[in-house]
Amino acid sequence: MKYIQEIRQLQENISWEPPLSGRLKINVDGAVSSTAIAAAALARDDFGRFIGANMFHTQAAYVFGEERSLLAELQAIHQGVLLAIRLNTGGAIIEGDSLTATRILKGEGNLTPRRLKDIVTDILSDLRRSDLLIEFSFIRRDGNKVAHTLANFSIHNSLNYEVSQPPVCVKQLLLSEVIYCSQEVVDRQ
Repeated sequence: MKYIQEIRQLQENISWEPPLSGRLKINVDGAVSSTAIAAAALARDDFGRFIGANMFHTQAAYVFGEERSLLAELQAIHQGVLLAIRLNTGGAIIEGDSLTATRILKGEGNLTPRRLKDIVTDILSDLRRSDLLIEFSFIRRDGNKVAHTLANFSIHNSLNYEVSQPPVCVKQLLLSEVIYCSQEVVDRQ
């Protein structure tokens, strides 16, 4: 029964939705190339307004295949945690499109490959030191377009940045998602 509920939740969670009033949502995504990984984390408030973002790029020739993709996704979650700490949010929802990475951080099963245990340990250590209330959630890629675009921008441009203004490559997507969310609220009334 739990499996069926989870499948329904995955099917329903397709578009970006703002967090509850007074909270932040940080969308995260990773990207890979033949020798590198990139990660992006982007924070928005309950009105969908851009609050800040982190982009990360590094060589990752020592990890291959699916582990490289998972490393990128875990690094994206780590960037989300670091962004929440930098913004001093008190708490946030960190939402990404890797179900495996989300489950690892929620402590669901023993899914962490041996070579990736260090990044998971770093994430959990940063969370413990920060005293932030962080919730991890999964969203399908269709609802994670902004973070996906930012991660790809980072991998193609070898970027490591913390930004307080939305990068040009995601401005239009941010606007379209805010308009879409606003329209859904009007339609429900």
